[in-house]
Amino acid sequence: MKKLMVTALTAAVAGGAFAVMPQVYDYKASVKHMYAKRINVRDMNNTNRNVYQKLVKSASLKGYLVVDSEGATSQTIIADKIANGSTAANGYPATAGIDHGRNRAFLVVQNNSATVPAGVNARSFRTAKILPANIEVNFIDTSYRFGADGRPNATSGLAEGYLYVGGEAVGPVRAKLDSLIAGITSRIATAPTVGPGQPAAPAAGTPGTAGMAMIQDYVWQSCYLFGEYNGPDYEGRNLAAWWQAAQTAIDAGFETDVQIATAVPGWTGTYYFHDTWMNGSGFGKFIRDVSAGTCCGFSGTSATALLNTLSGNLKGGLFLCTYEGLLHTSYTSNGQVITWLNLVQDWEDQWFTPLANPVQDYAGDQDQRDLWQDGFAELNTTDIITGTWSIKRRANNIPVAALTVPEVSRLSGGTVAANAANYTEDADDLEDLVSTLKGCALRLNDQTIFVATTGAAETASRVSTAATRYSVPALTPQFARYYGLGNFR
Repeated sequence: MKKLMVTALTAAVAGGAFAVMPQVYDYKASVKHMYAKRINVRDMNNTNRNVYQKLVKSASLKGYLVVDSEGATSQTIIADKIANGSTAANGYPATAGIDHGRNRAFLVVQNNSATVPAGVNARSFRTAKILPANIEVNFIDTSYRFGADGRPNATSGLAEGYLYVGGEAVGPVRAKLDSLIAGITSRIATAPTVGPGQPAAPAAGTPGTAGMAMIQDYVWQSCYLFGEYNGPDYEGRNLAAWWQAAQTAIDAGFETDVQIATAVPGWTGTYYFHDTWMNGSGFGKFIRDVSAGTCCGFSGTSATALLNTLSGNLKGGLFLCTYEGLLHTSYTSNGQVITWLNLVQDWEDQWFTPLANPVQDYAGDQDQRDLWQDGFAELNTTDIITGTWSIKRRANNIPVAALTVPEVSRLSGGTVAANAANYTEDADDLEDLVSTLKGCALRLNDQTIFVATTGAAETASRVSTAATRYSVPALTPQFARYYGLGNFR
């Protein structure tokens, strides 16, 4: 839809009139997650020290799940539309990641319980975040009603589904360690024996042998969702280049397309952060709606079968920028070396297979304590989220906000000039999708920066300076490029 039509569209949707729009759901979640606070302890010399203590914190998440029900970010759906008469040019790839078709969704979410940094305005800090998601549902017709054409036409029925929020699954890059009498070694220090009919064993010490997959980041768009300490690690910097080396190794292994490599002024290396993920399942209801929208991968003859509600439980992970027992201190522009309390080395490192000391490394794996294993997934988030979630279809009054040319210019990677008189979409229904994301973000908090149109555009760049550290955008150009939201010209 062209830019000039968005104003009229906003009024139509607000008034309840139907237009071809993405499906939008009200989202709620009540979760508990690990967090940190500063406490005073005494070391072995009876000296008072201020350190970080981990604790469990509650949070209420609120927002919107925006489902790309028209496939505006799907390369296969766009190509099919163009082949069958669409005038979209599709000059920009729809997505660099996995093509989820109409199952691709974006969670626009805000946490009004997030801990706010001292001296920072709460509304400007607790802004909306846009996270990638994928929704899969199954409709169960239990009424056995049939229309004149012989097809089931129940007005409602049961639904079951999964809602995953987070990055893609990619190849892991680290191996797990074991603490032996002889010292620290890789769990697969020598290639295991392979039995008859089994796949070939990995080479000894091959990265990734600790698990089958790893959760990818998505350009830091979840930064600060769970508060001040849910951000990049400044406290660990200059600790024998420990965090930096770990992050660099991880980036090289799996973040080729969403690379985050902006150096902080005053020190070298890539500072450390990993995006939130939440994996949920639930039950609910589907309905049939005369609006004939599409939903959750269904189209064609199933177009009027729409997911109405879904609720259930979730588990997830978030990144906290400090470990238990890390000394709190102040930093000069060049940083300071962190010292660890002797009493903390064992207190903090309570993993099943702990390292001998905080700065020891093995085969370049310098941040072993961040290696979580969740079934088949190797995690880089540091701590746990658990709770409940629900979504309910919003049939009218869908939040929509017109895009500005500078915003589209950033999202398109400069394909659209920042001073252009107008622009067009290269994927059908893309502007409807992106303007809905903007409307939802601003409905949650009108101080949300949808996409930075001046200065640093990426979250990683903004958090590296004092002036913009907590003023992070909901959407970044790299995220738009990766997830197919920048296909404009």
